[in-house]
Amino acid sequence: MSDDDSNETIDGFECRAQFKELLGTVTSSQQIVQRVSDYAVRASVRPHAAIMYACIRERLAATPTLNRLHLLYVIDAICHKSARIKHRAFIDMVERELNDIMRLVVPDANPVNAAQVLRYLARWKAKALFPESELTPIETRINALSLKAASIVPEKTFTKSEIMKRIEEDRDRHKKQREEGWHRGPDPSATSSSGGDGEPVKKSRKSVRKDEFEEAWAKIDALAIDGDFREWDAMSTDLKRFDAEHDGYI
Repeated sequence: MSDDDSNETIDGFECRAQFKELLGTVTSSQQIVQRVSDYAVRASVRPHAAIMYACIRERLAATPTLNRLHLLYVIDAICHKSARIKHRAFIDMVERELNDIMRLVVPDANPVNAAQVLRYLARWKAKALFPESELTPIETRINALSLKAASIVPEKTFTKSEIMKRIEEDRDRHKKQREEGWHRGPDPSATSSSGGDGEPVKKSRKSVRKDEFEEAWAKIDALAIDGDFREWDAMSTDLKRFDAEHDGYI
């Protein structure tokens, strides 16, 4: 099965089967998240948005709490891509059940995902992806739970290769989010004095945006990304233990 198959020629049953198979591959990998969300957006405009949404809700309910965060990455990617093409069918479905979705991703009894979800809520609010009136109560609940989450450490331990893989995946995802939000035009004062006639030459819009992005991205320490997350703390502890046992260095 190829996710590049045209959704124009498949019925709802086949689309559902293909998307459920794709959801089974979801991890924190940015590449996989983009692949799954691309399929969902193409299917949504054919129109199979309700099928895509139902599959994600089913998967959320059947997935362990910590891994539900991966499905939130998919939801986020689908919503942003749908907004860019001005197709809100999937977004509207998420909005109607946003509180229920967030209670699955950050349940009161196990708010281990609280810190990371708060970042997504802030991002959605900044981009007006959902009404602030819907986001604020959810944000208030999860903010309160984040204090409880600080005392929770996942039981799973990680190998060094898993830790390094997660660092790279988080770095890729963070970079992708920054790129998506990089819509600022060039600074009118941004010029270069390389013109042959002595007149300042304005940089192209693309050049200025690239320079601004690279300057900001260069300031990010990859090991600090998501550093306040409980899973990340556990991975950091495992990495130190691994290096102590094997005299290894990153």
